[in-house]
Amino acid sequence: MMLFGMIFGALVTLVVVFCYIITISFTVWMIVDAGKQDRFWWLTFIIGVPIIGPAVYYFTEKKHEYIKAPVHHLHESETEEQHERAPRKKISRKAKAQTEDKKEVSDLKEETSQKLEEGQVTQEIINEVETKQG
Repeated sequence: MMLFGMIFGALVTLVVVFCYIITISFTVWMIVDAGKQDRFWWLTFIIGVPIIGPAVYYFTEKKHEYIKAPVHHLHESETEEQHERAPRKKISRKAKAQTEDKKEVSDLKEETSQKLEEGQVTQEIINEVETKQG
């Protein structure tokens, strides 16, 4: 029974130490970020209100930066040259269909503008182009 108590006590101690390390790391990360952006009042709040201050800063200021961040293209090639030679990703059927529809509409517009210049445009052609666009 004594051995169980010692093991349990050691595990609890390790969990608590781990939580302290995570909390301190997160706080330091938020302090450094606020310091880089010259946000004195945020620094004061982060340091003055432990645990809650860094969390509030993260959810009000830092998280928005991740939303605005551009999506990075991940690939397995080691160099840019290998990346350029890598096979391209196939586009979906839906995307192909949308591209074809846009091309069809632009072709119709071009044809209509040519006929308009030649004086051959009828109301039927104009209606056809409008229905394709809609």
